[in-house]
Amino acid sequence: MNKLGLAIFVKTPELSPVKTRLAKDIGQEKALRAYEWCLKTVEETYKALQSMLPQSLDVYWAVAEKEALNCNRWRGFPNIYQGEGALGDRLHTVTSVLTKKYQNFVVVGADTPILPLSLVTHSLEFLLNTPNSYVLGPAEDGGFYLFGANIKVPDNFWNSLTYSQSQTANDLVALLPNGLNKNYLPQMWDLDTVETYEKLLFENESFREWMDC
Repeated sequence: MNKLGLAIFVKTPELSPVKTRLAKDIGQEKALRAYEWCLKTVEETYKALQSMLPQSLDVYWAVAEKEALNCNRWRGFPNIYQGEGALGDRLHTVTSVLTKKYQNFVVVGADTPILPLSLVTHSLEFLLNTPNSYVLGPAEDGGFYLFGANIKVPDNFWNSLTYSQSQTANDLVALLPNGLNKNYLPQMWDLDTVETYEKLLFENESFREWMDC
């Protein structure tokens, strides 16, 4: 059966620093609370998505810390260990696990919690129904918050990229074979800076209520 494995990259707050850039501006306590809201919202979104595609989609937490794999925090989905090394190494590890089991894989971050469910559903259905294709969610800073494909990417694919640069998403696309079918999600921002934090407070009532608790 044509299925899709989706992994959400996360860190365990009890074991690793989270939202360090944001914490410099709003303090560690508020930054941690904001990250907790991201995790809660992302889990709700992908559980809803899984219920919409019950025969086609399996969702995993891709956990940064090996010792956290059995943590209650991550009991909502099965877990994959990200492995050691830089981001490229960890993306390679997780996608290698997924592609051994699934024809389609997707990796996403936990920092874009306001991505509309309908858009993600459309992109995943595109992958499931379109051979030789990929989906990309470009971030405003030049990176990406979602990438998925149903092709075999080269072994050095993830380590050929320079991350956290204004051209990262463009460089990723340039590494892919020509002639693939593609689906782009809207450009989105990550909750990483005081500017995006204030924007989320202004635009999202749920986030405001969470931060006021």
